[in-house]
Order: sequence, then C-alpha cells, then structure tokens
Amino acid sequence: MAFLLPLLEILGKCPVLFKDHRRIGAIVLTPTRELAVQIYETLQALLSQSGNELRPLLLIGGVTATLENDYEKYRKEGGSIIVATPGRLEEFLKRYSGEVGPALKDAFELLILDEADRLLDLGFESSIRNILQQLPKQRRTGLFSATMTEAIGDLIRTGLRNPVRVTVKVENSDNSESRVPTTLAIHYKLVESFEEKVILFNSLIIRRSDNPNHRMHGKKIIVYFATCACVDYYMNIFGGEGIFALHGKMPHNKRTAVYRGFLDSTGGSVMFCTDLAARGLDFPDIDWVIQFDPPQDPKSFLHRCGRTARSGRSGDALVFLQKQEDAYIEMMTNRGVPMTEFTCDIPDEVFDFDVLKQKSLKSREIYESGIKAFVSYIRFYQEHQAKFIFRLKELDVPSLARTFGLLRLPSMPELRNIFTPAQLSGFVNTIHDADAITYTDKTREKQRLVALEKSRIEKAAKQNEVENKKKRKNNVAWSEQKAKKQARQERKEISIY
Repeated sequence: MAFLLPLLEILGKCPVLFKDHRRIGAIVLTPTRELAVQIYETLQALLSQSGNELRPLLLIGGVTATLENDYEKYRKEGGSIIVATPGRLEEFLKRYSGEVGPALKDAFELLILDEADRLLDLGFESSIRNILQQLPKQRRTGLFSATMTEAIGDLIRTGLRNPVRVTVKVENSDNSESRVPTTLAIHYKLVESFEEKVILFNSLIIRRSDNPNHRMHGKKIIVYFATCACVDYYMNIFGGEGIFALHGKMPHNKRTAVYRGFLDSTGGSVMFCTDLAARGLDFPDIDWVIQFDPPQDPKSFLHRCGRTARSGRSGDALVFLQKQEDAYIEMMTNRGVPMTEFTCDIPDEVFDFDVLKQKSLKSREIYESGIKAFVSYIRFYQEHQAKFIFRLKELDVPSLARTFGLLRLPSMPELRNIFTPAQLSGFVNTIHDADAITYTDKTREKQRLVALEKSRIEKAAKQNEVENKKKRKNNVAWSEQKAKKQARQERKEISIY
C-alpha cells in the first residue's frame, strides 16, 4: 500500500494512459516471482474496487507463458502498470524495444524498486542498470527496503535526483527506538547437539497436534532451514498432512501451488522453507516463526521474525542455537534485536535416530536427500557471514551426520582438510552396498538400473582397455628386449670370427 496507493493517485492524473492502454506509466520491480504475484494481485484488487481503468501487466520468468505470450498480452490488453522481476523485464524491453520504447517516452511517471537491497543481493544490479538506461530521465523513483546497504547508497547516488529518505521506526514507551514491534516476542533456545535440536523440533512442531494443551497446538507456523536440501530432507522425514515445503529450487508452478496452499490453510499448518520466504511476502495470521537454523546473513534474522506479529497482531519467534553459538544472542541484542530464553525442557522421550538410517536403507530418495542436506549444511556453515560465531572447525560432524540419517560420511574436501580423524571418529559408517538401495519410484529405479548397468559396462570396457594397453606395452617391451638380445648375440659372433 505504501507505494501502490500513491502510484494510482499519480497515474490517475495522466489522461494519456486512459486513452492508450499500451502507454506505460509505472513499473514495479521485485526480487522474487512470489512477491511480484502478490503485488500484482493486490494491484488488481485496488483497481477493481476503485473502478480504475488502468491495465496491469505481470512479467515474471519460470512460467509456462513465453516472452512472446507476454508481448501479445501487452499488445492486446495493454500494460499501464508493469509488475515484474528484473531479468524478465530486461529481456522484454530489449527484445521489443521498437514497440515498447516509444510507449515509455511521454507517459512514464514512476519506477518502484521493492525490497531494493534484496534486488542487489541477488545479483540483479546489472539488469537494473540496463533497465534504468531505457527509462526516461524525468521520473519519480521509489526505493522500498527494510535494510539500507552500501549498494543501495551507490544506486541512490547514480540513479536518483534530489533523493529524500523516509524512515519508519518503532518507538517504545520510554521514547527509545527499537527495530522490533512491541507485539513481537523473540526467543532463543540453546541445545547441546544436533540430536537435541531434532528432538526439540519433533516435540514442538511435529507432535504438537497430539496434545490440545500444547502451546503450539492449532498454530500456524513457518519453519526456516539453512538450505533447500535441508528443507527437502526434513520434508521427507517429517512431512504429512498440513505441512508444506517451499524453496527456490522448486519449479515455479509447484512453488505457486505451495504458496497458495499455505495461504489458504487454516490454523495448525506448518511451512518448511528457506530465506525465499523471509522477505516481502505477506503470510496472514502467522503465530510462530521457528528458525531451525539461524540465517547465513544476520540481516535476514529480523526479516524472518517479521513474518509474524504483522498489522498489530501479536506473534512469537524462536531460534535454535548450539551452546558454542551463544554469542549470536549478544550480537543480535547489540543490533537492537533483544531476545529472551525460551522456557521448555528437552522431552524425556528418546528419538530413535536409527529409524532415520532405516529410512535411508529403504528409500534411495531419502538416502540421497540426507547426503545432499549434509553437504549443503557443511558449506552453509563454512560460508556463514558471522564466522567468529559459526566456526566450521568446531562443528560436531558426527552429531550432524546422525540427524541426516547418513550411512557413511561423504567424501568432501571440507572434511578431509578441516577436521581431524579424532573429530570424525564419533560417527561409524554402516556397512552396506549403496547400489543395493532402491528408489521407491519404479520409473526412477528402472532408469537407475539402466544407468548402473551402462556404467558397469563402460567401467569394464575401460578396464579391458587399460589391460590391453598394458599387454601391448609389455609386448613392445618384450620385442625390443628380444631385438636387443639378438643384436648383442650377433655382435658377439662377429667378434669371435
């Protein structure tokens, strides 16, 4: 609303837009497709309620509609206001510059960059600069962001004239400023190991529906994991009715279906996700935000928490931290994000981690998912921006491996170069034939067996080639040796005579 309402008020005073709907009056750029869709739908609702005849146009990649389809829709229906992701808009303006370029000349009023810092973080800076070069110099530009970065400062200096900064802050009762709404309570829980984290997670999230008196029973919850592979693994292990999974490596259609499903779900639903859903997207009525892993970029911590306690509602956020990561609490407090300790006991019931291994043995999908999640987590930890807190060499690798149901530690340079054998000795490889683990999907299993047989034949052929090459080499060496011996014998006979 902060930019759509003034946008509509400004464009409502441009009669040329109502005479020719192919004239472009405003562009809204967003970093993700989901956010673009959300803005587009909100814009449609506003136009419908106001009776405004301006024509919105959505331009996003990863969908079935081609760029040609987008242009045909623009040509037939118009595009007074374009909502787009940078890559798609850049390609659209470049390919159809002859038709779209003139439509930008005499009617364009406003450019909006929503989640501006995120646009630059995701590497859209080049696309944005290319887009800016094609827009009229005389325009209004609005940058909306929860975080000001150096890159945004550079963009302001190069792309904006006479900039004015508007800052919205929370003021406490004592007139002090806070980055946290008064209706949001942020908690932390220190755990001893990865196993303890999974046990606590299972108790709080998975088993909450068994007990009507559970503090999270019937609540709508978002759970953030470190990587896409971690989301997939825990979805394979804990997924069920009312549990959704969303991350950036999903096909767009599936992401849209999950997003819609979670939005339409009632209390008691849970969404496993990555930082794809940490910013911009508005999920109504979220009661709890659980951070299974703190984000790689500390700036995302508060963005994650901000999915709850929106529009005056109260909400809670909880982050799991290991004992050696406790300095994170002080760091966030110094950044104006105070946290209180979450009061709960680690459940007495024993979570059987051997069950995870058994699931890996019975399903190749889970087996491979666990390996990918483990590898991705090691690299997530290694590349953490708060390296003084998240030190890879202090990571309890055996504990981490057990929570992912690993049957053996994968061969990784990080494990070989950073950890000592003593640090890895706590994990015992399960003796098994990895090739014997099958996919539950019969089609995938059939393809795997064909590929396995092909690989076996190629390996045997290569081995035969190596052996034949060795034989040929030996034969050549033997022939040369025989020739030399015969030459020596001939020289000896000559010397006798």
